Amino acid sequence: LQEAMTLFLERGPLREDSLWNVKEETQQVNFGQRTGLLVVLEGSEAEGETPMRSEIYMIRADNQLIYIFGSSAPLSDWEATSPILEAILNSVEILE
Repeated sequence: LQEAMTLFLERGPLREDSLWNVKEETQQVNFGQRTGLLVVLEGSEAEGETPMRSEIYMIRADNQLIYIFGSSAPLSDWEATSPILEAILNSVEILE
């Protein structure tokens, strides 16, 4: 799963022309009944855009499909928004 996360980040938010940075290194987390990975990023898509915080979760299902969930909000709104985003993520159930 770590290899998939690294590839996702390198081809997406951490590509060479990106303004995103890793705020918290990849860590193992429980996601529902599964173990997955979480990485926290901060940055923006382009110079001058609103600074954002993103939490990227990656989970592998029993059938080996990989699910990626992300929650993002402006840095200035993160404290107020994060409980709502957490509730949404906690409502996810992977059915196979």
